[in-house]
Amino acid sequence: GCTRTTTLHTYTRQWQHHTPPPTTTTTTTASRRIYCSSRPHAHTPPPLSSSSPPPPLPPRTRWVAGLGTGLLAGFFGGMVGQGGGVIAVPCLTKFARVSQHVAHGTSLALVAATGIAGAWTYAAAGPTTAGEGEADQQSKMQQKSESGIDLEAAGIMCLSAIFFTRFGAKTTKRLSDLALKRTLGVFMLSSCVLIGGKAYTEHTQGHKVALFNATQWSPASRYALFTGIGCVTGFAAGLLGIGGGLVMVPLLTLSTDLSQKQILGTSLLAMVPAATLATFVHYRLGNVVVSLLPPLIVGSMTGAYIGSKMALSLTEVQQRTVVATVLLLLGIRTFIF
Repeated sequence: GCTRTTTLHTYTRQWQHHTPPPTTTTTTTASRRIYCSSRPHAHTPPPLSSSSPPPPLPPRTRWVAGLGTGLLAGFFGGMVGQGGGVIAVPCLTKFARVSQHVAHGTSLALVAATGIAGAWTYAAAGPTTAGEGEADQQSKMQQKSESGIDLEAAGIMCLSAIFFTRFGAKTTKRLSDLALKRTLGVFMLSSCVLIGGKAYTEHTQGHKVALFNATQWSPASRYALFTGIGCVTGFAAGLLGIGGGLVMVPLLTLSTDLSQKQILGTSLLAMVPAATLATFVHYRLGNVVVSLLPPLIVGSMTGAYIGSKMALSLTEVQQRTVVATVLLLLGIRTFIF
């Protein structure tokens, strides 16, 4: 016990009287200061890269941007039978300062609101009472009995689109912002060529042109046709953030002899469930800005009503010419900017 206590006191005295060389401490501290000062990132925050998202807008400014986007997109969608996603997506990225993925997800709520307001406007307009071009008296009498919306076609395309909307929304995560932008551009340019060619053909020939007279097909053939159109529409709605009218309207125009008013109203009604489901999926993925939904919905429903009313006063050739021109400009924009 005495030996252990003596040894402990000896070590304690040596430790208390031991002082390290001052030159070593000073040199080490100075070297550390010099080393830390030579690293600019230790005191200076790194510069923002070009891919960093812009700062968010104030709440009032964002509300105004959402309302203006909804009015413009709803007017366009109601006039041409589309959800307005082709207008809403670039406007949201430009004026609301959201990313491409968020713009695609948030625009789907606008698409659903546009479909509800537009379909109601076309259905309330009643049956078509006059044909276009060189339609004979029998065709006019048949059109008098038509309703503003083909409920059977809308139901079939709606149900089939719902199953494929989820696949399109899931595929969005696998693509970059640039890939989504380019895909949407190719889609718009292809639809521009299709709709423009249809308008030119009908203008030169003076009557409607359709690849198939689907209204006279058997029920099984009609179901198969509308199911295929709905599947493609649902996948496009989830992938590209559009209502699918860019696919549905041209395919219905080429494959059926429905009146243009029926095509527009049916397309708007069929896209509502698919766009609603896609909005929910994108919300769970974090691609929906909830604060933008009220101004977008109010603006889109108001714009869709005005656009649908204006479309009822235009001829089919005029409608398709306007749509083709807008799609051409938007498609070129995605490849330039």
